[in-house]
Amino acid sequence: MTLILRIFDVEHGACAMLAGMDHHALAMVDCGHNATTGWCPSKFLRERMRRGDLDYLLVTNADQDHISNLSALRQAGINVRHLISNPYVSPEALRWIKEQSGTLTDDAEALLEMRRNFGPPGSGTPFNDAMGGVTVRSFQHHFPTFVTTNNLSCAYFLKFGQ
Repeated sequence: MTLILRIFDVEHGACAMLAGMDHHALAMVDCGHNATTGWCPSKFLRERMRRGDLDYLLVTNADQDHISNLSALRQAGINVRHLISNPYVSPEALRWIKEQSGTLTDDAEALLEMRRNFGPPGSGTPFNDAMGGVTVRSFQHHFPTFVTTNNLSCAYFLKFGQ
């Protein structure tokens, strides 16, 4: 079994893609882009990978540099099948947190809409069943014990094979 892991230079924030050669499932960790080079996940998925869907989007942090291409991803018609993010902060609480910093970006609004419209955490095809030998565990703090997006970030632990 083979695993492909691509980590992209997005200046700030993050974006990485994970796929197994024997499976068609694709996961992306964060949705940042590179303003200097013009690289962005929406174009990469559509034009280079010729995909119209993304099986899993794992959001580590709800700050702009981690989701800066999320609204463009949706505008490009990329269907995100499963969203994995901190389940201990509701969309309403996340909106409140983000509004403390000012007006919400289109990307933050897209994340909030996805958080409201996706089923409860853990619904749908489990990551560990679909990714061909890759498993994920996460660690995150709870709201309202923590009230900043950085302190409510998710740490994902991916394991492949033994």
